[in-house]
Amino acid sequence: MKKKLIIGISAAAILIAAIITGVVLSKSPEKKNSDDINVTCKAEVTKDGDITCYEWLKKLCGKTSVEADDYRKAASDYGYITDNDEFNNDDIASGEFIALSAMRAMGESKMQIYLGTDDDISDKTNMELAVDKELIAEDSLNKGFSDEEADNVLDKFDELYYGEFWPDDVENVEYNDNVKQLEYFDIKDYKEDDNTIQLDPEAAKNLKKGDTIIFDYKGLKVSEKISEDAGNGAFSLENPEIEDVFDTLILSDFESLTLDDIIDYYGRDNVEVSYGKPVIEMAANVSGNIKSKGFGIEVSQNDNSELEVKLQDNNTGAYYKLPVKHRFKKKCENFSVKWDVNNISVGAQVKYTLKDGLKYASVGVDIDSEISSSIEGELSEGILICEIPKPIGGAAVSVSVSLYVVPELDGSLSLKAEIPFHSGVSYEKGKGTKATMGQKSSQIAVEAEGEMGLFFRTAPMVVAARTIPLIDIELDMGAEADGKITRRTNGQICSDISINSPVFKVSAGNEDVKFNNKKSLLSKMGMGLELKFDKIREPETIHYEKLPDGTKQYVKECTYSEQAEQEKTTENETVTEAPTKEQLTSQETDVKKSGSLNTYKTRLAEYYPEQTTFYFDYPNNWIVTKERVSSGEYVVLENENGAKLEFDASSHKKSIYGNQMYGDGKQYFEATVTPISKSRYNPGENFWIVKIKETQLLDGLTGGQTIYDDGPEMYAIIPEENAMKDTIGYSGTRVMIWCMFDCPNATLIWTPANGSLTDKDREEIIAILQSFRDTP
Repeated sequence: MKKKLIIGISAAAILIAAIITGVVLSKSPEKKNSDDINVTCKAEVTKDGDITCYEWLKKLCGKTSVEADDYRKAASDYGYITDNDEFNNDDIASGEFIALSAMRAMGESKMQIYLGTDDDISDKTNMELAVDKELIAEDSLNKGFSDEEADNVLDKFDELYYGEFWPDDVENVEYNDNVKQLEYFDIKDYKEDDNTIQLDPEAAKNLKKGDTIIFDYKGLKVSEKISEDAGNGAFSLENPEIEDVFDTLILSDFESLTLDDIIDYYGRDNVEVSYGKPVIEMAANVSGNIKSKGFGIEVSQNDNSELEVKLQDNNTGAYYKLPVKHRFKKKCENFSVKWDVNNISVGAQVKYTLKDGLKYASVGVDIDSEISSSIEGELSEGILICEIPKPIGGAAVSVSVSLYVVPELDGSLSLKAEIPFHSGVSYEKGKGTKATMGQKSSQIAVEAEGEMGLFFRTAPMVVAARTIPLIDIELDMGAEADGKITRRTNGQICSDISINSPVFKVSAGNEDVKFNNKKSLLSKMGMGLELKFDKIREPETIHYEKLPDGTKQYVKECTYSEQAEQEKTTENETVTEAPTKEQLTSQETDVKKSGSLNTYKTRLAEYYPEQTTFYFDYPNNWIVTKERVSSGEYVVLENENGAKLEFDASSHKKSIYGNQMYGDGKQYFEATVTPISKSRYNPGENFWIVKIKETQLLDGLTGGQTIYDDGPEMYAIIPEENAMKDTIGYSGTRVMIWCMFDCPNATLIWTPANGSLTDKDREEIIAILQSFRDTP
């Protein structure tokens, strides 16, 4: 059970001008007061395999994301050891040394919040807490620790860091004397998006430009600064800085995010509700109280290729469709993700005074969830699922939490995983920013083809008084995989998959992450970090099989027994590295001189007989840089100048991608369409080779217009109906969909937009397109 300590009222924030602009880490901390003790660093009782002092410091630094060439110096810089700790690097570390250095690594400001004091934390206090809270047993203080025993101490470190030493309901908030606090009846109207407020005349008469006000709004304290007096009680507002609002802000709390938090944020009137099967039984804990089964988040494509988000109450079976939609920047198929959240909690700790500025800020996340997904395509983008502002402590501080799915793949992926973990980032004045990461046992099952990763991102930002972002972090959990497929002559499909899981990514102080278009204080101070934890477990290679009868199994060794020369191996299942320019130019590039051509035969019809087999010829200076065949086919050719030609065949009709030329993009293009020649491919109607050249760009946000004198151009084979248009307009990648045709399913052969094609490139591209046909 966490300690609960209520000091004062509520709140949060951070000073900018009065805060240090750098971090001084050169001098080791001195002994603080008479309560400090002399530590026996060298173990008196040892055994074979006990770790040395240096090995322990390396482990401790690793736990707190400190990387260094010299871990003794790094531990000294961060205050884990002091000049009073006398030891040689190869001395066997004592339990006392391990315990004290671990307690110092908790952070002095963190422990001051826990103990409710501004006094320096002595070594004596740290050792008493270490024993009392069972970080280490008292009878082990003079003993050595094996590698496994040291890891157990670090596990307990995590437990205390996110548990006992992160107390609930610690609040001490004092506003500056000149802050005007408004009552609810003083406010006639407040428009957050417009930054305006209308006040009762009696309340307005004592306010002027430059005054800072604070008031209650939607369950939170909101601070604003008056930028203009419009008269009759109307004021224009701007966001204040932390020093405008707070004299003291000390906070510590941890809160669970719930299904109701998400629904309430979007508004129950804006959420579509449908009811599933009621749950007959609900689990009860040992006290007899009913325990919630959490909620599920489902993200899937609709008929317009838009992603929709549904929440499911795992207790009642009810579904809630959120008013959130996402359209991919690139083509993606079969996107289906489910995130079952058993528990997700976020916490914040802040220590700020007007006198000293920000001394400490920390945000943590504890997640227990299961994920499953099926995705196919080529994309790398963060997909916002939902966001939730959650009050932390009192109403003066909140944590605004955004949840994302982040696929990074070129291929297809089916993933099921259980990855419970906790992580956090903390800033301490004079010692910089560091992260901690811990996870319990995880389980994962993967079917993969190509190179890919899938991550689930939790992005909390601690915000004071609704307008002052203090610290931001992005925590990604997931897996990376590289899968290569072999299809056997008997119909068996074998997949060798290299899996790296779990993988965690942590970033903080990211200048691109903003709250209401405002960077966090951590970012303004230049105290960000970016880390990747991918060595938690050794990568493993598994062999996955789909047998001719449809049975799926994971095995240590392939069960296929025919001779290797009888196997039919799908070589174009793997994604290869693009060649270097030197590699390309080393090949014969004078096509007319050599007269040599290669013929490419598409492969999708080998696995889906209803698909059309196409052929096209390409010269020796073009090579295939990417091939993939799964439920669709994707081929990329490239020449020495970087010009690309793509063939993309889908397992869906073109209509699934929608017919609209304008999606929800922020940039809109106009282009001319110029027919070049009739296509050799004619499925009963004329097709044309066309040149599409962009002429102008419109900015949907600013209304700005850019006219191209010589804009990017594309070449494609399209039906005559489209080829006879003079101009087209489109947003984003909708032009790619416009160029598709059904045969019987959506097919595309084109060159993506390129502004640097040479006459030779154009001649070769047109020749390749002229050779495109459905007969050998």
